[in-house]
Amino acid sequence: MDIIDLLHTENVDVSSADKEGKAAPHVAVTSGAARIVKQLSDTLADIDAADRCGWTPLAIAAECGLHDIALILLQKKADANVKSANGNTALRCAAGSGCAWTCLFLLMYGAAIDPKNCYGATSLLMAVTHRSADEFKLLVDEGANVDTNDHGKRTSLHLTIKNRANDIVEMLFDHGAYLRLKDKRGFTPLMVAAQAENIPAISCY
Repeated sequence: MDIIDLLHTENVDVSSADKEGKAAPHVAVTSGAARIVKQLSDTLADIDAADRCGWTPLAIAAECGLHDIALILLQKKADANVKSANGNTALRCAAGSGCAWTCLFLLMYGAAIDPKNCYGATSLLMAVTHRSADEFKLLVDEGANVDTNDHGKRTSLHLTIKNRANDIVEMLFDHGAYLRLKDKRGFTPLMVAAQAENIPAISCY
């Protein structure tokens, strides 16, 4: 009998949490302990239990790029659309982690693609902010809106040009991103390119 089975035999509450609201599943995910996560998820009453910041085990796995653990949790019916206190979903976390596999698994299990967090950022905006071309391509191929904007009215094109992610800039042009949208300052993507002296982006026009 291993330790997890023993704890259940002794009626230990595996959902017991620390002062931050983190229980054993949160800790196991953070440690990258896939086998422990699987054992705990077999017996948890609530696989989507969140800590005080609204982070579920799935969201932590997505943030850390642990696609194997994310898949285990999804197969155990974890909800891919739970939002944290800041409105972040697991997909938005995965898009910023640089792990296309996690994004793919979340989409396969019903993750909504365009919800915004409290800053107005979608998963696609997070992917372009982190210059994640593979995640960008996957999200767009699955129907993400390339013209959505954050609370600063910045679109994916504004952000990629500013960050000099010119491989993504080219993909945005190929996917018909609207070139005349203005951010909160009144800047179009071309004006952002001029300010950033991003000559390769300017040459796309």
